[in-house]
Amino acid sequence: MRNLLLAAAFCCLAFVLPSHAQTGTRPTLSVQGILKKANGVAVDDGTYSMTFRLYTAESGGTAIWSENQSNIDVSSGIYSATLGTIEPLNVAFTQLYYLGVTIGATEMKPRVLLTSAPYALSLIGQSNRFPSSGKVVADTVRIATNLEVDGTIGPRVASTGGVLARSGAPGANGANNNGYGFNGDGDTGLFSTSDGNAVLFSNNTEIARADANGLVVQKVVTANGVNISNNNTLSYNGVSDWRLVAQDFPMSNWRSSPGWQSATNTPIGATNTGSAFVPPFVTPGNNDAVLKKFIDLSGAGNYNYIKVKFKYYFIDSWDFGDNDRAWAAFATSEAGGKLFVGWQNLKNQLHNSGELNPSNTLVNAAHFTGRSEWPEHTEDAEMTAARNGNGFWLFFGAALDGDKNDESFGVGMVEIWVK
Repeated sequence: MRNLLLAAAFCCLAFVLPSHAQTGTRPTLSVQGILKKANGVAVDDGTYSMTFRLYTAESGGTAIWSENQSNIDVSSGIYSATLGTIEPLNVAFTQLYYLGVTIGATEMKPRVLLTSAPYALSLIGQSNRFPSSGKVVADTVRIATNLEVDGTIGPRVASTGGVLARSGAPGANGANNNGYGFNGDGDTGLFSTSDGNAVLFSNNTEIARADANGLVVQKVVTANGVNISNNNTLSYNGVSDWRLVAQDFPMSNWRSSPGWQSATNTPIGATNTGSAFVPPFVTPGNNDAVLKKFIDLSGAGNYNYIKVKFKYYFIDSWDFGDNDRAWAAFATSEAGGKLFVGWQNLKNQLHNSGELNPSNTLVNAAHFTGRSEWPEHTEDAEMTAARNGNGFWLFFGAALDGDKNDESFGVGMVEIWVK
């Protein structure tokens, strides 16, 4: 065999991309050649054992791939072989390769440079570029790790069917390869950590979340000098403002006690559902009893001060001359611990005040509860206090000097504000 010459033109007749191996297609390379004796005559017809090797150099060096095929048919010196049918053809094909063919113990010379099919020339050497004009079209493109875009992106990226990213949290520096992050800071961007949500991350920390329940911000929302913090505070130009944290419309779960120091509960007089222009209100069991309720502010966030807004109802014959006083207070316990009176008022009968003292016409017009011979009136009031713990007892009462059966009170429209 030493007198054999290898003379042939090798051509790439079929090359299947390695990524197709997932579908059962193995990467292969078809080659053809002619075997001649030293005198130029074709070798005898028959079956030959041939070893094929790929090199990155025209001579010398170490083969990067090899394969032996023992049953290659040769007719008139011509043979055909499909490389990669025995040993996986795990070669990148990103540079020039040379094919060496061995029959027996000696590799034929010279090695043959692998050439390309004409249209494969659009892939140039190691750069893998498509220099031709027009679109590169594929049914599906799957990126195993990262898609890198060099230069300027734009003016826009168009998608006909939507662009999907893998869900999950980003991981430090984008280690999880999830969502949409920014180059150089792969854990800052938009990610979906579970079904139905979109989460904005900054340095692998959740900043804001949008889901079926709305938008939740973990830090601070700032717009035109207004700051909304995740600790339930609201400020304008750096100054905190009052914010509503609780309200009682209509009144519910109120207690009635014989006095402000009593923890004994007596039945509530009534929970009036209101009427034309009259909001719902509650009255005590007895005219001079005290209305009480615990206000829980454990979920109100950060605050230092409390404001209570309410509507106080003056029912029946309140008399300035008898020093009948309305009052409201804060306390730390139902028995009036650390009682702090935040509001009090001295009221006169509506139809005892000068020109508003006519006949029963005014009485009938202004009457909506209690005894029919007296008109009622209300006052919108408020009181403030400093914070003490995560809640407080709210007291409402009446200091009545005259006939206690002729006057009573009610309370409604209670709102709790903090700052």
